[in-house]
Formats: sequence, structure tokens, C-alpha cells
Amino acid sequence: MIQNHLLTTLDGSSTQKIERDILTNLILPGTNRVGMPHHPKKSNAQRKAEINEITTFSTIGSEQIQRALILKEFGELMKEKEQERDWNFYNRNF
Repeated sequence: MIQNHLLTTLDGSSTQKIERDILTNLILPGTNRVGMPHHPKKSNAQRKAEINEITTFSTIGSEQIQRALILKEFGELMKEKEQERDWNFYNRNF
């Protein structure tokens, strides 16, 4: 039977506290527009119209199309930051 012990580092610090501190101080791009432009490049109406244009002529579900567009845009953003890598997120399982 496994007892519920807290894991600690070599100096005696709690790994749970370290993890909590890291997650508290982690800056997540996009949350409250952190790391993003003050104003989006496209309005919600413009984005919805573009997706509607694509889904009208497609046999693929709109959720899959939206996912592919998000992955494409994310790959382009990553490419801007690290040009030496070829970013491709289409083969990921989410």
C-alpha cells in the first residue's frame, strides 16, 4: 500500500510548493491579451465571415476547419519567433 508522502527536493523544499510558485508566475500568451497586440488584426465579424466562406464549400466539419486554421496561424507565429525551425502542428492530437 502506498502512503501519501509529499515529495521534496534535496534541500527540503516541497515540490508541490515549487510547482505552485512556477504556475502562479507563469505568463501565458493570450491570457488577458498578454503578449498580443492591443487591438486584434481582425474583428470577430471578419473572422466569422472568413470561416463561413471556407465552410460553405467544404465537406469537412467547421470545428475541424477552425482547428486547422488556428494551428496554421500558431505555426506562422512560431515561425516568426524561430525561423530556423519548421513548425508544423497539424499532426498533433488534441
